[in-house]
Amino acid sequence: MAACQRGVPVSVGAAVCLFAQLFLCAPGTADVWTAGQGGTAWDRLVLARESRNVEVDPEGQLQPRRVSEEQNLCLGVYDRGGWYTGVGSNLIWSGTINGAFDGNVNTAAIINAGRGRISVDLGAAYPVTRVRFYPRPSFPLRFIPGFALFANDGQSPPDLSGMDMWTLGEVTIQGTSTCRIDWQPLLERRENLEREVDLRFVPRYARYLQITDFEKATWEFAEFEVYGAGYVRDALFVSQVVDLGGTADFGAVSWQMTVDPGATVVLRTRSGSTPDPYVYYRLTGVGPGGQSRVLDANGNGTAYDEYSLLRDDKGAMVLDTDNWSYWSPPYSTALQQERMASPGPRRYVQFQLSFRAGNSFADGVRVRSLSLQYRRPPLADAVVGEIAPKVVAPGQLTAFRYALTGAFGAGHLGFDAIEIATPAQVDPATVAEVSVGGMPVDCRVETYPDRLVLLLPMRVRRALDTVRFRFECPVFVPGTAFGGTVYAQESPATGQQIRAGDAAPELDTDDLAVGWTLAGRLLGQVRVRPPVITPNGDGVNDAAAIDFAVLQLLEPATVTVAVRELGGRVVWQRSERLTSGNRTVVWPAVDERGARVPPGTYLYCIRVRGASAADLATGSLVVAY
Repeated sequence: MAACQRGVPVSVGAAVCLFAQLFLCAPGTADVWTAGQGGTAWDRLVLARESRNVEVDPEGQLQPRRVSEEQNLCLGVYDRGGWYTGVGSNLIWSGTINGAFDGNVNTAAIINAGRGRISVDLGAAYPVTRVRFYPRPSFPLRFIPGFALFANDGQSPPDLSGMDMWTLGEVTIQGTSTCRIDWQPLLERRENLEREVDLRFVPRYARYLQITDFEKATWEFAEFEVYGAGYVRDALFVSQVVDLGGTADFGAVSWQMTVDPGATVVLRTRSGSTPDPYVYYRLTGVGPGGQSRVLDANGNGTAYDEYSLLRDDKGAMVLDTDNWSYWSPPYSTALQQERMASPGPRRYVQFQLSFRAGNSFADGVRVRSLSLQYRRPPLADAVVGEIAPKVVAPGQLTAFRYALTGAFGAGHLGFDAIEIATPAQVDPATVAEVSVGGMPVDCRVETYPDRLVLLLPMRVRRALDTVRFRFECPVFVPGTAFGGTVYAQESPATGQQIRAGDAAPELDTDDLAVGWTLAGRLLGQVRVRPPVITPNGDGVNDAAAIDFAVLQLLEPATVTVAVRELGGRVVWQRSERLTSGNRTVVWPAVDERGARVPPGTYLYCIRVRGASAADLATGSLVVAY
């Protein structure tokens, strides 16, 4: 068996610091691509067809669109993905409905001796504080004689179900069927004598607004104006595809941003091996699905240009999952930097930022820069790994076998460090039988609460050099993946993810995830240390430590530990919100008042209540004096 140098287990705080130094801050040969300040300007990087409601502030920071109280939000709504329309008897459409939204007081939308309403979609939910409307100066008496004003914040999407357009709360959108919207009353004025109506109210988010009259009359709007101040409620930035110039391994994604109280931002990434993440189709009426693929004739990402020219024969646009990953899970933006979550090595990457404003309307997010560490050429074409056994006992210490191997070509540097994600801290003494290419090797082992690190004495750069080792670790959630990363010790800033695959024929799992056949159990492996306690104040066996495993919880749930007399009366009880993992509760042999309990046999009861299941474990312990 190979001899391994054992690292000293560290605290959670120390582990976080080491992770930052090892993978995010250590010097190396990584290149850095940057967006924003110090790199590619945001306005050059934005993918307009997928982004919405973002802008660059005067300091060059990316932010959700911010409006001032002097800006009429009704101007340019079509450019922002919105619309305006009107319905009503004798509404003169040609050349008039646009008159209320063109910024020209000498044109108007006219209702001629009839009933009518006008509606507008601002394209997003904006903080609205003011609505103003009036007739043309040349027709001062054509003001609306009475009205009701409604708003909707856009949280409930319109129902394009073809309802009767004369039912209050519905509006016909130009070029579509009827759009049903859940309108909320803003203000009502049954009798209006004002030529220019200027309404001001408490700020609120509104995307849709509608005004309707109460009786047949001739009236007009030279302009219908909406004002507010603050950030748009929701915004989305999607970057252009970033070409790293060649297949690369990834390091850290880092960011510099200001997040006001109440505002939120979600960062995601995806990676690919082609210039375009999508596959485009033309409707042909023949073949599978009646569609044929729009080909990229030049091989340089021009398929979308051809697809965009299609009209009635435009088919689907779907993610090219053969060459691109899905959007990653969200990064923890509070950390300021985190290892790239999208798979590598890849040549192309994309970034997505989802913004949501705070409740004060002035709280938003400003992103100064976004950076990615990468390294070319990559360590390997690919690194695959697998783990056995595939099925384990929940919450119990399991002896695992792990293997990984790489595919290498000219210029690939290989790796000499392996990091494996673990659901609990591995005892270094259980790491054994480390070999490379079938030959035992000495290595250094470091363990942390969430990972195991092996530092090898040589570089692995041949397909024959399969790395094998054993370790012991419990599993608390079925489907737990022991994924990981390989890297070069002299350049730990960038690494390559280990993919599930056939790394060693003797393991025969081709997977990095493990599970179990147990159904419904949320508790496992309860142990009391010591089973007999003697609370006499001598510092020896004065309290009982109740160890237990919480299983299968993806969200925190209430776990209650109670100590009862044999008759069932609760002597002592504690409750806490916990997630899956090994847990310990200490009972100091006292009741709820803190008084020592008399000697005897007691029952412990551990109860967990999840969102859709519950579990109970019981046992006994003894108090003696």
